[in-house]
Amino acid sequence: MEYLSNLEDDPEEDEPELEPETPGLTPGRAGIASQDFEYRTENLDSVQVADGTTLAGRLNQAAEDGWSLVTLLPLGGTTVVLLRRHRRPGPSRRGPVGFVAAGSS
Repeated sequence: MEYLSNLEDDPEEDEPELEPETPGLTPGRAGIASQDFEYRTENLDSVQVADGTTLAGRLNQAAEDGWSLVTLLPLGGTTVVLLRRHRRPGPSRRGPVGFVAAGSS
């Protein structure tokens, strides 16, 4: 019975669970940097969202390329579809960052 009484005093039980401050957003996980993902957006008008086929078709097509839905952002008559996927290995598409010496452009 001593063993059971030790379980009741578990300090982890007293720790509150972290809840997102903003609905729909969760705290980031340690070790996963934003560079691990690439993002893209697609714009759909209200008719395309409501027709029942366009949005589903776009999401299925994106999923075939490894994209997953992050969220839908309604902006007036347009809905922005935010997608992400794990960054694929290979050369970066970003150019060098920094200053260019005068006269070298």
